Amino acid sequence: MYPNDCIPAQAVVDLANKDVNRLIGEIGKFELQSDPYMNIFGDGTLPNVSTVVRSVTAERALPGSSLVRPVFVNSESACGMPGNVTQVGSTEFSFQLQTLRERGPKICVKSTRTAWPGSYAALLTSLKLSIREVIAADARAVLLDSGGLKLVADSTATFSQAFTGDINAVGTNFANRTPDSPLYFRTLEYLGTYMREVLGVDPYEGDGDEGSMLAIFGQDQIQNFRDEAEIKDDNRALTTGRYKMGEDTISGYRFKGPYHAIAFGIDRRPLRFSTITSVANGAVDPRTGVVNSTGSTYNVPNLLEPYTAVATSKGVSARPNPSWTGATYEIGFLVGYNGFKRLVPESYRTAGLDFNPPIYNQGLKFKLLSDADCNFWEDYGQHMYEIERAYQPVHPHAVAAIAYKRCTGNLGLTPC
Repeated sequence: MYPNDCIPAQAVVDLANKDVNRLIGEIGKFELQSDPYMNIFGDGTLPNVSTVVRSVTAERALPGSSLVRPVFVNSESACGMPGNVTQVGSTEFSFQLQTLRERGPKICVKSTRTAWPGSYAALLTSLKLSIREVIAADARAVLLDSGGLKLVADSTATFSQAFTGDINAVGTNFANRTPDSPLYFRTLEYLGTYMREVLGVDPYEGDGDEGSMLAIFGQDQIQNFRDEAEIKDDNRALTTGRYKMGEDTISGYRFKGPYHAIAFGIDRRPLRFSTITSVANGAVDPRTGVVNSTGSTYNVPNLLEPYTAVATSKGVSARPNPSWTGATYEIGFLVGYNGFKRLVPESYRTAGLDFNPPIYNQGLKFKLLSDADCNFWEDYGQHMYEIERAYQPVHPHAVAAIAYKRCTGNLGLTPC
């Protein structure tokens, strides 16, 4: 009889909210080991402020002496010589703390009272997968929208025509060109060399002295790189970091390689598009709503959502979006060291963890709903979590987004 045959409402809340650090640690560990994007950002904390924060990055110094043939004089003649002046400068970036909130469907406590303890473990697994998708999507969007370099795989263009960006540029747009070619490993090598030699991008440290750039692309494109480079046994790996988690130390995502100073990471949901909007000077950018005042035309990919909603036996579920699956174009990233930092509020820090948890350490919880009308008896509740972060540009030109054409795949079958 009610209420003796029901799990008490407060017991539901206690069960869902207990051992918060363990839940946050599990999700953090899951993110660090399974998502390449979480491993390319530096981390840090930010005071709990919502206003715009400014940071300064020192630029490369310009020596007063020639770097082709520096001029030396005999030491006996150096008295009274003033010396050349080295010029220095800095670039100021601004960024701001932003928040995303998600909540699950409304749950009836009474109808789930017998299955609750067992279903919560399954719910946590589902939530980890969902959070990974959201955080990876956030990282992709930041790299695409704020990264300093862009390249269009257009076979009819020279590098200077297809490439846009410069040192410490933020929010560079794609050139006004349309991708007509798949991407080749040789393209990555050329771009990586340009980033290192011309733009001064530092690589990630690897097993060798050369260091490595990180290439994050879809599974098909990574396989094309392997085929082109004749990589038969992909048994090497580059780990970008190790993290303390209580008494344990966990390794970050294992990038495959490196090969020719480039290591591979797989993006499970790469950015794809089939149409492009050209934004002329004076026109409104459909992505930002801001008028183009650059003096030239640039292209904006009309990105496709990877999932579409489908009604199932109970509720609504995600299914692959056919438009995304069959999209004409795709975007991948070539990343150097220290492009951006992902900062979280100081309150995010959790004892025993030396990495920033991906979600707020009180954000994963079950909230019991209560009102004087629809839920007077507190029969319903909802799971919810909160992500709050700021991305600080450090060397944004260490991030290059590459738009290329996807070629129609085949099963490799022949008639017999």
